[in-house]
Amino acid sequence: MAGKGVRLREKLFDDYAERLARQIGGGTRTFVCPICQEKFAKNDVYGENPRLTLAHVIPEALGGTFCTLACAGCNNNIGCELEAYLLDRFRAEDAMRGVGTIGGRLVGDFGSVGVEFRSAPSGEPWPLFIIEKQTNLAVIRELETALDVPVESGTAMIKSSIKPYFRHRPSRVSAALYQSAFLAMFAYFGYEFAFDTRYAKLRDQIQKPDETILPGVFDQPPEAWANEVLPEPHSVMMVKRPYSYILPVFRLRPKVGLSRVIGVPLPGLDDPVWPPVRPRGKVDGVLVRFRPAKDDGSRPRLAAVWEQVKHMP
Repeated sequence: MAGKGVRLREKLFDDYAERLARQIGGGTRTFVCPICQEKFAKNDVYGENPRLTLAHVIPEALGGTFCTLACAGCNNNIGCELEAYLLDRFRAEDAMRGVGTIGGRLVGDFGSVGVEFRSAPSGEPWPLFIIEKQTNLAVIRELETALDVPVESGTAMIKSSIKPYFRHRPSRVSAALYQSAFLAMFAYFGYEFAFDTRYAKLRDQIQKPDETILPGVFDQPPEAWANEVLPEPHSVMMVKRPYSYILPVFRLRPKVGLSRVIGVPLPGLDDPVWPPVRPRGKVDGVLVRFRPAKDDGSRPRLAAVWEQVKHMP
């Protein structure tokens, strides 16, 4: 009996194969990976290491359950690595706000000690926790000895520095958010979006995460707005004012750490220029809700929704 993952891959394959046939005409039973655009057959959803895998629009570690389909090369090799940099960035941001901890090494004349730490309010010492399993016991003894040395102030002083386990790669963090936006748009609008040459740069940024192809400018709507407007952890907003653009929006809820609402501005269908700045203040537009039912022609079409936005009063 096929497992849940296999059944979902089968369902998604059939759904996208029908959407592809409708997009290009004919009775094709093919899936095209939205990122690399390589063609795959139905049997690629099966096996111990299937060539087609479930791709989470929002990473699982950030509360994501909504999946689409992508090839294993794009999903497992590119996608998972990008997600790791995004998670590192969020953990570091949380630790700087006093929520959770970030790992690192405390280095000084005593040696190198594995630690976890987080920030504290201004003027207060930062909590720092020694991780014994990451440190030689003799080094811990050296540190304890250094801390026991009395000084005039009554507080032991040692020269040391912290080297955090934080991979600072802004381009990869941006690529991870663009990947979520791309997968969301593919899930919502299928190959009408994936084959649109106006968004070729989006695929390029995902496939070349160490290059700065796109501006890496994102929106962070207020949590109160998201609670009122967003029906799901993900949505797509077609914005008319203050200027026209498309805004996939995500509510990110890690098991440990702070929740976030992030929007990824994309160009509208009439303007190939990438949105140069993130929107500020109130925006007007149409909120598109995802319809999980099989695509029978009733799912909103990208061009039709965009035209609706253009003719809004």
